[in-house]
Amino acid sequence: MLGFLILAPYIFKIKIPIFVASTSIIVVFLGVTLFTHGPGLESDNDIVFSSKTVQVTNPAKKYNLTFSGGTIDLSNVIPRHKGEKIIINNVFSCGTIKIKPETPATIKISSAFAVAKTPDKSSVYFGSYNYKTKSFIENANYFDIEVKTIFGTLNIDDMIKTKTVQ
Repeated sequence: MLGFLILAPYIFKIKIPIFVASTSIIVVFLGVTLFTHGPGLESDNDIVFSSKTVQVTNPAKKYNLTFSGGTIDLSNVIPRHKGEKIIINNVFSCGTIKIKPETPATIKISSAFAVAKTPDKSSVYFGSYNYKTKSFIENANYFDIEVKTIFGTLNIDDMIKTKTVQ
């Protein structure tokens, strides 16, 4: 690219400020690299510009879905203490959270210019909503899940399989 900038005045008879253009290209490249979780910033808890499923076996504090489609699968974990906090951010993404009804949890959903759907058929487009799984008990161990979705779609799947009658 830098070679093109040097040769452009001779080939196309146009003047391009080489220093400004090359500095701009480097800054844009570094910005895109950092934004897409470049070297040293990769995390198994983040889904950025891709589509994947995060199988949770040991819950982390935070999961991020950014410009992507992904699933956070909490179906194989149980809470270790009362109010175990998990934060899930869904920005410009189409995400799914899988959780069993037998897993005690309270899910606090905040939505802005987005839609979040819960197993009790509630939809949050703008504002907040609290959802509790069927096995939630206040004084027992449970997950305290905080979900923030902005400009995206989020579906909370309680993994109950319904039978179809034929």
